[in-house]
Amino acid sequence: MQLIQMSNLIKGALCSASVILAFSVGSRSYAGTFIVSGDANIVNPLVGSSNQPINPGNVQFFTNILEDGTNVVVQNTNSGNDTAVEGIESEINSFYNNLTGVTSTIVNGLITPAVLSSADLFISPLPDHSFSNAEIASLGDFLKNNGSILFIGDNSNFEQENARINTALTGLGSKISLIEDGDIFDSGFNTATGSRIASNPLTAGVNSFSYAAASEVSGGTSLFLGLTKQTFLSVENTTQIPEPSSIGAVLAVGSIGWLMKRKFNTSEKAQS
Repeated sequence: MQLIQMSNLIKGALCSASVILAFSVGSRSYAGTFIVSGDANIVNPLVGSSNQPINPGNVQFFTNILEDGTNVVVQNTNSGNDTAVEGIESEINSFYNNLTGVTSTIVNGLITPAVLSSADLFISPLPDHSFSNAEIASLGDFLKNNGSILFIGDNSNFEQENARINTALTGLGSKISLIEDGDIFDSGFNTATGSRIASNPLTAGVNSFSYAAASEVSGGTSLFLGLTKQTFLSVENTTQIPEPSSIGAVLAVGSIGWLMKRKFNTSEKAQS
């Protein structure tokens, strides 16, 4: 009789453990930083293109997001269907290569672990193709190693590019998204100052920030706001946690042990 009870006990505990393992393995969590911009024109005042003067605030921000890193990877794009953002990846790449001690590279192919192996910051400006599952996995591993990712979208004229960014953000577990069907706000070049610049390590030393015709960004922590206080650039910091599968294994073993101990205690009381 005791052997039958023991068998049923183990079966029940294993069933509970299976549920725990299935739940934990299915939950993905990454370390690292997501930065999402609803405007690609923030690059123009970075390098002085499109007849815009260089804004030291834009320069400081792009320097801040690299933090203590020295290696930048910029994704190539053919989505420059607006002269104001044509060649955006080249401008970003040129900016970082001109910083002392920093190396930046434009990547034309797939985003792989090898591509990101020495990178501290990955920038995807107006992606011209959807990220594959393998690329999402590579970016996920990059985040696990405390990498930072900057996704640069734009207004509703760049609907497909914004959608690709949102799909990637969802796949990586981020809560930030670009409002794809939102209205364009603050047409023409504008400058955020004062209370429209949030206090954050990424905005340290930024007294003004130039942008144009942005799209709203939802989720994360606001960094820059439009004229009527819409967020157009946001950040989300994630926290390193143990591997989900390891958590599931620990909980599973623990549940078996707890249930068996409880059953033995009950059996001993009944016998006495």
